[in-house]
Amino acid sequence: MKTTFSIEANGQELLLVDHYFFYDLLNPAYTEAQRKQVMRAIKDFVPQHIADARKVNSQYRLFIGKYAINTLKLTPDDSLKRIVNAYLDYFMDYVETASFFDEGRDPEPDDIVKHELEFYRNLLKSANENQRAVLLTSEQNAAQWADRLIDIGLAKVISFSPEHGFVEYKKVEPKEGDVVYCDGVALTLQQRIGDGGEADVFELVPGKLAKVYKTGNKQGTPLPNCFKFQEEMRQRNERLSVLLHDPGYQLNDRYIILPQHKLTDQHGNLVGIVMEKAEGIVLSDIITKNQYPFESFKRSDLLTIAKKIIIKFKKLHTHGIIMGDINLKNILVDAKSPDNIKIYIIDLDSCQIEGFPSTFEQPEFTDPVWLEQREKHGFVPRTIENEYFTLMLLLFMILFKNAHPYTHPTGQSLEDSTRKRLYPYKIKEKDIEFIQREFGVQVAVDRNRNEKKAPSLSNYTHSHLPRYIKCLFYVTFAKQGHDFRPSTTHMMKAIEHYLSYLEKNPESDKIIYDNFAIAKEERVHFKCSCKSCQKPYYYHYGKVLTHFQTSDPYLYCNECISLYDTHVKKMLTDESLPEKERLAMKAEWESTLNKQNVEALLRAFFSSSPKHQEAKAKFDAMAAARGGGPSQPPKPQPQPQPRPQRAQQPQQQGGFISQLLKKVLGN
Repeated sequence: MKTTFSIEANGQELLLVDHYFFYDLLNPAYTEAQRKQVMRAIKDFVPQHIADARKVNSQYRLFIGKYAINTLKLTPDDSLKRIVNAYLDYFMDYVETASFFDEGRDPEPDDIVKHELEFYRNLLKSANENQRAVLLTSEQNAAQWADRLIDIGLAKVISFSPEHGFVEYKKVEPKEGDVVYCDGVALTLQQRIGDGGEADVFELVPGKLAKVYKTGNKQGTPLPNCFKFQEEMRQRNERLSVLLHDPGYQLNDRYIILPQHKLTDQHGNLVGIVMEKAEGIVLSDIITKNQYPFESFKRSDLLTIAKKIIIKFKKLHTHGIIMGDINLKNILVDAKSPDNIKIYIIDLDSCQIEGFPSTFEQPEFTDPVWLEQREKHGFVPRTIENEYFTLMLLLFMILFKNAHPYTHPTGQSLEDSTRKRLYPYKIKEKDIEFIQREFGVQVAVDRNRNEKKAPSLSNYTHSHLPRYIKCLFYVTFAKQGHDFRPSTTHMMKAIEHYLSYLEKNPESDKIIYDNFAIAKEERVHFKCSCKSCQKPYYYHYGKVLTHFQTSDPYLYCNECISLYDTHVKKMLTDESLPEKERLAMKAEWESTLNKQNVEALLRAFFSSSPKHQEAKAKFDAMAAARGGGPSQPPKPQPQPQPRPQRAQQPQQQGGFISQLLKKVLGN
């Protein structure tokens, strides 16, 4: 009989059994052969294990709660009663249980299910702290309650069924020094180098790693991971058998890290896999922590990484493999220079192949179309198109410093905005024509686009994108009445266009932008109005013209305008405050600023940029109305020079500024 059942007779294991274990004999669905297997387990297998344990510890006993004995006495099956009585006579004792129920009495048989958890919880509180409680029960009861029993403190739940024999449910927490088996050869887990939700990664032998599955701590992950016949593990085992032995899945690509061998425990149950060791920086660390692989790392290098990722996924798809679990942590980058960039795709043991769908779900990387289909029809396999969407998400997050395309600074949940396709980035009328021509998709300008607002830094990045990739993102993520899923060919074309654009515009080849993309001949340069900053910056001439029209003399850099919009503006317009107080705060704020001569800035701009005649005429008319003359060539002015670093904000005293600093700095 195949089993993981074992007894520790050292006095540290308290072995409990319940009535469900014996009741399994009465299951009307069992065939005669299955009933014989149950009888064999109850009459021979468990008694033999107890006898073996008593050779080590003569006091070893099996314990059953009195409430469970009371339930068994109600059975009309005489053979079952004889078996239970034989257990009580030879190696099983019953435990008085009334005091372990909250009401101080054993529950009625019909109410047992409601109260069993409280019995085990209270029993464990009173048990010897050195003892580990183990419960022997039926497979059906374990399937329903093992998770919660383990969660309240049972060391193991052992179930039995004719189909699977004895099965242990327990928290699986692999550690350094544990022994695993590869093709029958015992190997020791070495240094732990990775800690994930479903598995830990260990050094195994030179050049090889062990990925060992463990109790999950993510929502939706089974707790505990049954050791190891749980349905998930059976499917994983079968998937690995196909993946390892079907020639169609042998890619022979050292940069795609597929499983190489199974790892088992001493009973032959799957516990993990062996995989090739890959060296490199986790892509998420490059994107979120600025751990760039070499000193001159630029945006074009991010695009090269993205290009190589797409190439690898195209190869996977050609071989019928859908990864499913795509995210920034499953890609490693090994790079020494722009001409020497390698990427590794890892964590492919749960990939989708024919007959084995990918069940992994990470909402922020999941196609909403797949989520909607699953809700309507139950679980459905992923399609190549679903994977294309996730690859587009990955491409977006690589280029936007981990920003998600559906992130809104307004506080709307990511899940909600994803399902509604609330893509906050804008396109122009000529972009719509391009989309229709290039992708064959009919789109319209989003009527609600003014209600959506993208994060500032992401908006800067978006403005610097070339048209092809900007439109590809829009047609993929924006709500248009249907869902367009670009192919890897579209993605490769977008990346090539972008690389070509950066080659022609090297000033745009940087990771982070601090301003919108504005043509050089349309920029009005100034120094930030904030006295403690005075950072050289520029606006589009149209924005400066608006400042002139509204008599607003304050022009800010990106950091100071963020400070103003986020904190200052709210305080200055707080109608719950008396007007006198608001005016005092406004005066105090303006005392920290330098007024710009906006008219002089525009005169200088229009004199040096003669092609903007329509805007110049508008400016001249406004200036004339204020008593100024038409634009004249300005006197030479020194150009603002970049400062090595931003000056520290002065710790000014006073009501409004003091409040503001406390709010911004959090003290």
